[in-house]
Amino acid sequence: MAAQAAATLLYAADARGEGRPPTDSDMLLAALPGEDVPAAAERAHLVLVARHLDNPVVLEALAMARRERSAAGAGRR
Repeated sequence: MAAQAAATLLYAADARGEGRPPTDSDMLLAALPGEDVPAAAERAHLVLVARHLDNPVVLEALAMARRERSAAGAGRR
């Protein structure tokens, strides 16, 4: 769950950096990863998320999302 939360945060930050909404409307999640973490476990969860921000799997997921977004944007023109 921490890796998914890290990927979601990186994707949202990437989108905001490009002046877009943090998520595409067709990608809206029913709940954000980690939203159901009890209050007593939030700090530990956030530490795990932070540790996953530079995980190769998370970074590859972000790269794939960027490629898909670019391909979708090229197809709309």
